Amino acid sequence: KITLTMLRKAGACKPQIELFAELFGEAADVTEELCALHAQEFEWNWASSNLLDDDQREIYREARASAWRIYNEAIAPAEKIYNEATAPAEKIYDETIDSAWKIYREARASAGKIYDETIAPAEKIYREACARAFARAWSGERVK
Repeated sequence: KITLTMLRKAGACKPQIELFAELFGEAADVTEELCALHAQEFEWNWASSNLLDDDQREIYREARASAWRIYNEAIAPAEKIYNEATAPAEKIYDETIDSAWKIYREARASAGKIYDETIAPAEKIYREACARAFARAWSGERVK
């Protein structure tokens, strides 16, 4: 049985807990027929990771492997068409991002140089004060 308590303890999301409660109440017997009936509604990969023990998880992985292979073969033509159709846009996107990063890095380098030069005197005084404070603290001398 899978119970609402098990789902809550395993950290199931609220929508899945609510759906389980709506469909089954407090508990449901796990059968292949019931799982297949609700294949599109529940997150079975999440369930395998969070509700099965190690041995059960290995059985699940073995059973899922052939389905995963068939799925990948079935979607391969669609993925090829999608990738070919989006390739020009990806190229434009990549070129735009590269240009934007270049402009950003140049602006940051220029601004960073001015910033570093501007704060240098204050940083020198601050670092010296920290060094002196450390020396005093090390010797136990209190600042007057």
